[in-house]
Amino acid sequence: MFVSNSSGFHKYKDPVDGEIYTYTHLEPFNCNRWFPCFDQPSIRAPMSMRVFTSEANWTAISNENLLKKLPVHSSEAKAVINKEQLMPSLNRLKIEEQGNLFIFDTCPPISTYIYALAVGPYVAIPNLSDYRVPMKIYCRKTKVALAEPEERFRTI
Repeated sequence: MFVSNSSGFHKYKDPVDGEIYTYTHLEPFNCNRWFPCFDQPSIRAPMSMRVFTSEANWTAISNENLLKKLPVHSSEAKAVINKEQLMPSLNRLKIEEQGNLFIFDTCPPISTYIYALAVGPYVAIPNLSDYRVPMKIYCRKTKVALAEPEERFRTI
């Protein structure tokens, strides 16, 4: 789903290089556009996300670990598309052959409004220190010089 009126899913055009970045900011009111919402602790459900990108250089980032990144034209991606009956949606969205399918791990039961997704040509900066938790910083290409990863990872 792409909500173009900024109701939970936002589109940003970088003024320096013109690249498009998208990201969620669901909050309790807008998450109902993505998920059926029953945010009582006793009835939360695990969520699973599949994301298609129309550009080969785009990445998808979510709360959960990325299990697979597959070119849309690969046989494995086509098997997922057929199994989950996604072709009508892909045709409607005009996903091109150069795009990718991102398959994320299922997240544990969480409030729907804290589920996060970002899609675009983000740059990943990995934590190269000996910190026990694997972490990355994602930012726009035009902001890499301002990211200060050593300082960000040092203060965690």
